Amino acid sequence: MHDPANAPGTPPAEPGIVPGSLDFPVVAKRERLPETIGNAEVSFEELQAINEELRSATEELETSKEELQSVNEELVTVNYELKVKVEETGKANDDLNNLIASTDIATVFVDSALRIKRFTPRAADLFSIIASDVGRSLLDLTHKLDYDQLAEDVGATFDTLRLVEREVRSVEGRYYIVRLLPYRTNEDRIEGAVMTFFDITARRQAEEQARSTEARMRLVAESAYDYAIITMDEEGRATSWNKGAEQLFGYTEQEMLGHTLDALFVPEDRAAGVPFDELRRARTDGRAEDERWHLRKDGSRFFCSGVTTP
Repeated sequence: MHDPANAPGTPPAEPGIVPGSLDFPVVAKRERLPETIGNAEVSFEELQAINEELRSATEELETSKEELQSVNEELVTVNYELKVKVEETGKANDDLNNLIASTDIATVFVDSALRIKRFTPRAADLFSIIASDVGRSLLDLTHKLDYDQLAEDVGATFDTLRLVEREVRSVEGRYYIVRLLPYRTNEDRIEGAVMTFFDITARRQAEEQARSTEARMRLVAESAYDYAIITMDEEGRATSWNKGAEQLFGYTEQEMLGHTLDALFVPEDRAAGVPFDELRRARTDGRAEDERWHLRKDGSRFFCSGVTTP
């Protein structure tokens, strides 16, 4: 066989090297291998760092998820509490609306600028007020009251934070007690006033009738010179003393008012407790009649009959 290594003109081959092989690229790759390994290690370290960051980010996300879950639970609790409060507020508002609708007392709620906030149906009896007037100034509305001090009294309520009360008359001849109180919030802030109008016409008429009756009775008593007419309080002290009593017993009205009638009884009756017993019988039986000796201011005695009634 033909041996190319022994061919004429062919240089002898170096030991360990096969002519025509790819030895030079292998050597180059071997020389670059450490660099490649170093780059790979750097990349591996970078990947480890990235992995650590990802792990840390995952842990933070887990923590954030737990925090969000906790916040969500708190929001659920707060939402439930708010729902309960809204329901309670709704019920309270319903109660207030029903109370306002059913009350027979004229009441107007105003803010610090006297703008209407709320009113009861009875307020329409005094003011020309309708639902659309909420937000308007109360002073812009006409009313049936002889009450020029309205704005002044509301201002006094704001300044003193105390009750302002006044008796006023309407153009229809009715009488009202007007009470103004500061409107206080739950935070104890003053945000207006509450105006209440109590119809006292019937009471006023009864008082006038009682005064008229009392005046007539006093006139009768003062004109009855032949009869001693005396009134007393619960303790038996004289509260009125007519001319007949002055003439009969000799004491003036100024001398007897505020004093008991013991001085009119003879000593033996006082010792026996007769004055007290007459008052007792009048209270329990409704009437105590007697005929006995009495004393005048000058010490003289006279016999008379008397009646004591409640």
